[in-house]
Amino acid sequence: MSLIKLNFRHLLCDELKYELKIRGHENVRTVAEMRSRISTLIKTSQLKVKGDFTELDIDYELETCENKLNDISSVVSSGEFTPSQKERFLSRILHIQLRLSRLTPDNEETAEKVSLFMKECQTLLKLLNVSTSGDVKIQYADDQPSQTSRPPAVTTETRDFAMNTGELRITLDPSRSVSKWNVRFGREIILDTEHYKHNAELEELNFTDREDYVGSLVELKDIFLKVKQKLNSAYERGKKIYDRRKRDVGLKVGQVVWKKDYILSKASENFARKLAPRNIKCVVEERVSPLVYRLRALNGRKLGLTHIKDIIHVRIIN
Repeated sequence: MSLIKLNFRHLLCDELKYELKIRGHENVRTVAEMRSRISTLIKTSQLKVKGDFTELDIDYELETCENKLNDISSVVSSGEFTPSQKERFLSRILHIQLRLSRLTPDNEETAEKVSLFMKECQTLLKLLNVSTSGDVKIQYADDQPSQTSRPPAVTTETRDFAMNTGELRITLDPSRSVSKWNVRFGREIILDTEHYKHNAELEELNFTDREDYVGSLVELKDIFLKVKQKLNSAYERGKKIYDRRKRDVGLKVGQVVWKKDYILSKASENFARKLAPRNIKCVVEERVSPLVYRLRALNGRKLGLTHIKDIIHVRIIN
């Protein structure tokens, strides 16, 4: 028996609505919410169909399936489609097949149409190089679609974690890595709130193995050491880039220099930044490091620590 996967994430909006409707879930609005709901149903093994197929409008279903088959056939017949498009077409064709199999024709003409559309589905599957010979079993899946055309977007969440740990997942060894949630909280976090709603309907909750959880906590020490090493290496790398092309000019205590002034305009006080002096005349008060100095304005106001990149000095050549 051959097994073919139907990935819900490849279905269109109206197709997702149909899959939820026949399972008793109709009040779901956005595509993201529908995918999340179906994903939860798959994880909790609650994909059993609850709808009554006799209430389906046969004429509407046949017209919808025909339009979908025409759209898919126009692309598949040309042979110009990407691997990601092939995966999407496969799931949609399987959806149409199951949709047609749930219809109960009330006359011969309707039965012929259903048979014709089923044959069209088989033809399209052959064009996609999908073997349908013998017994075929369709398995519902919730795999993330592959994105070969472009890299994943860098979200604020990813950027925030990269700033703290150096990467999204920390590799402990070539065969295992941990997520950011495991690093921060010591456990994997549940992002889908639908998980709790559906678990509330269950008579018995299935907990994970507590020994595995305790074993993962023991590994946190090694994980924290790994994070500390990455933070140190990220700091050194950033410092090296920041200090690049910066020289130790050897300013002396008491030397008069100019400091770049970073100020903002303020309309309430009728103050415009572009009309204000760009630099402040000051005196070197202390040499903290080869690239950092403590400055003081001529009026005695302390300006704090200043990097050499913001200091303008004049070298006197004898």
